[in-house]
Amino acid sequence: MKNVLLALAVFCGCAAAQTPSAVAIRNAKVVTVSGPVINRGTVVVRNGLIEAVGENVQIPADAMVVEGEGLTVYPGLVDGLSTWGIPGAAPAPAGGRGQQAVAAN
Repeated sequence: MKNVLLALAVFCGCAAAQTPSAVAIRNAKVVTVSGPVINRGTVVVRNGLIEAVGENVQIPADAMVVEGEGLTVYPGLVDGLSTWGIPGAAPAPAGGRGQQAVAAN
C-alpha cells in the first residue's frame, strides 16, 4: 500500500511539473477591447496574465500552443458571474444546463 501511495505522489508531482507556464493561442480571430479585430492573431498568456496580443507575436519556446483556427478569443473578458479565484466563495451548485437544471429543481 505504501508503494502505491508513493508512486501516486511521484506521478502527481510529475504531472504538476509538466504544466506549462505559458499558453499561446494562435491563428484565432482576436477581438480586443481597444483596437481592431485581428483575424489571424495570437494571444500569449503566462502565469494567468495576458503577456502579448497581436498578429506578429513571437510565441515563447516554453509555451503550450493551442491552434485557434475557427475560434474567437476575447482577451481580458471577465465573467461577471464567476466566483473563481475569490477566497471563501461558495461553489457553484452542481446540475445540468438549461432544461435539465430546471427539471432538477
